[in-house]
Amino acid sequence: VPCQVLACCDPRFLGPRSPSASLDENLPCFKDCGEKGCHDLNMSATSDEVEHLAFIKYLHQLGVEQARLSYPMASVSILLFHDAVESFLRLAAKRFSLTPPNDFMEYWDKLGKKLPGATVLPNKPGMFQLNKHRVNLKHHGIQPSPRDIGSAVTEVAAFFAGATQTVFGEDYETVSLVDIISQAEVKTFAEKAEDLASAGNIVAAMTYLRRAFDELFNPDRPGSGLRTGSPLAFDLSSLSQLREKAFAASRSLEAPDPSEAEERLKDVLNELAQLGSALRPLRLGVMFAALAIDFGEFLRFDRLVPIPEGPYDDGTIHWLAGTGYAPDRDEFNFCLQFVVTAALRMAAAEGHAADPAWLVREDDGRVHLHVFYSDRPETDETEPDIA
Repeated sequence: VPCQVLACCDPRFLGPRSPSASLDENLPCFKDCGEKGCHDLNMSATSDEVEHLAFIKYLHQLGVEQARLSYPMASVSILLFHDAVESFLRLAAKRFSLTPPNDFMEYWDKLGKKLPGATVLPNKPGMFQLNKHRVNLKHHGIQPSPRDIGSAVTEVAAFFAGATQTVFGEDYETVSLVDIISQAEVKTFAEKAEDLASAGNIVAAMTYLRRAFDELFNPDRPGSGLRTGSPLAFDLSSLSQLREKAFAASRSLEAPDPSEAEERLKDVLNELAQLGSALRPLRLGVMFAALAIDFGEFLRFDRLVPIPEGPYDDGTIHWLAGTGYAPDRDEFNFCLQFVVTAALRMAAAEGHAADPAWLVREDDGRVHLHVFYSDRPETDETEPDIA
């Protein structure tokens, strides 16, 4: 029965119990405070634990995607699965104030002593095999077979489904990857996408993933690393300016036949449009390379989510997709994971590209440079001039 603990040395677990909850006075406190009966594994996870669980699920999903690749590239999934499981076990040990053991399999014994009654940490045999495959791959260069990889996918999913409920009182399916997105507007769109997907409306959910992605790369987003002047901007505004100049210049074209001048103008504009279309994937490729975002994954994402057209004068936005468009839940999960990955990469890049505290920008975002140091090598005994 979900409830809070009666008494415990950890203030997070204080509060009244549900009247229908049972209390075993013989169980020691899992915090080793000496109180009796303060065990309660139905306590909801804290906000920090929920965020950590979201990251663990992110690692798990990366492993699932890696397992779908051709052999032997799929072998890397074993390392990702093991990292995800071990991160979970360390988080569980922290919840019970346990020192993480040196041996991976010792977690089952140590955590088992803190679990009430006959409750046990699930799937020990499956995780033993996972650990064995990981040691063989990482330390001995022995590749797991495709069958071993397929088994690991199943066993790890079963472990997380059972262990998350057992230790944290949370349904693993409800743990959201969105919790690790730091950009507020991007997170809002991704949460809306998850809600729609949970309600079975995958098509509408995909439109919000497109919104989330577009917002992430919106240079006007607060804190965006793509603002004008940023090294991450990869701005192509000069191309549009070139087109405007070509259009203005075309008005002064002198030709005996006005229709000939019009044809020349159309040719110039068409060439510029083709140039812009050709440069778009190049620009995206360079930008994604700088952000360490997989361009191949973007291509799949771009084909799975609809394309917006608009807004029109009345605010309407049309969403365009190929005939028969019917994405499934697996495709939604891939697109959500891609948005989360891109958001994490962008957050890291924006952190590095942030202005130092001492830098002063003008209202228009420009930085005026001035001489602050002069080095005069011909006067070795003279101290440098500091402006």
